[in-house]
Amino acid sequence: MGHKDKPLDQKTNILNAAFRALKQHGLPHLSYDTIAKEADLSRQVVRYHFKDADTLMVALSEHLAAGYRESLVSVVMQAKGEQRLNLFIDFFLNIRPDFTKPEDDRVFDALFALTTGSQPVRTALRAQYTLLGQVLTHEFMLQYPHLPATAAEELSFLFISLMEGHWKMVATLGFSEDHKHVTRQAMERLIESYTNNHEPSGLLDTIWKRNPEE
Repeated sequence: MGHKDKPLDQKTNILNAAFRALKQHGLPHLSYDTIAKEADLSRQVVRYHFKDADTLMVALSEHLAAGYRESLVSVVMQAKGEQRLNLFIDFFLNIRPDFTKPEDDRVFDALFALTTGSQPVRTALRAQYTLLGQVLTHEFMLQYPHLPATAAEELSFLFISLMEGHWKMVATLGFSEDHKHVTRQAMERLIESYTNNHEPSGLLDTIWKRNPEE
């Protein structure tokens, strides 16, 4: 391994350590010292790679998003037809035992909590969820070509809202993960309502747009 690879390896180690620390101890106990101990590095090394908390948390969110992309490309994007959309939805709700999502709900919940005081983290997460929404919109349009694009966009927004709300209830409040089956059935009903009606709500001209005050 060349010298140029070491900083990248250290950064990945630090991000994995931050993930473990957040998962085990939660946001109130996260610190450079905690992450350094978890990574078996000095505090100075952690600060060298991530000069402030915002930089570290944005990098962590991107690190987690990359893991999702790898999982989706390796399995979902290889499927075809109705199986593909179902795999996509089942993956994010952790329905299938043979294709499980990462156990990162508590960490993502902590990242969302940071958005109240961190514009960089809010911007990063908004961009990631917007991209996910765009991919899902494409999948809905492929599966249901008779749907208007706006209707497919609305379905993508509704699914991600259901998904995120469900995992907050599980990760933060401790409800049983089995509620995912209720959420999955709710999504089926939403899809059926749109495919039967064929029309979007018409309440917004563009889905996934930013708050004009941002």
